[in-house]
Amino acid sequence: HRNKDEKQSWERIQSKHLEACSSSLSFFDALGMRFHLPAFIIADLQGKYGMGMEFTLTYLTDESCRKFELLNLKQRQVIIEYLQFIRKNPESKFHHDDIDYALKNYWK
Repeated sequence: HRNKDEKQSWERIQSKHLEACSSSLSFFDALGMRFHLPAFIIADLQGKYGMGMEFTLTYLTDESCRKFELLNLKQRQVIIEYLQFIRKNPESKFHHDDIDYALKNYWK
């Protein structure tokens, strides 16, 4: 199955595949996270990924933080804006305190 994985362009990854492999976020290394994260975020914003990205981006341990170490300043800014957008969404079921904590203590 690994041979079928998209490796050239995250834009070619279909949201149905993200949904089917949502646990993969837990297993990415820094390179895998940098490659796949845009696909997950865009699918979520389009309502095509129902698993939510909040947990991955807010429950940060030393180990999970290493998954984001290759992100540049612009990429980190996109994550900040994404989390702020989710925080303002009245339909969000995620705890605002968790988002606030991650924004204050890691992403900024």
